Amino acid sequence: MLVLWNWGGSDPKLILIEMQLTALQTNQYCKLISIPDEIRTELIRLGFCEGDKVLCIANVPGGPVVLQKGLQETAIGNEYCKHIQIEKT
Repeated sequence: MLVLWNWGGSDPKLILIEMQLTALQTNQYCKLISIPDEIRTELIRLGFCEGDKVLCIANVPGGPVVLQKGLQETAIGNEYCKHIQIEKT
């Protein structure tokens, strides 16, 4: 999650920006923050759920993101990745 301060005006305001899984770069760790209901069941079958810490093995532009959790590596399609929100760790 990217945290920014908006200093415009008299009050500084905290702005939280959620990041998509597609923004993750190779060899970066992240925590899965939000998985939409439409794809949650399928990702659970693949071994992923909200709160998991995973490592990005590869991120193919316009293609899948390969994640590692424990000893398992799984490629997640780009269309799914666009809807999964993460926090870099």
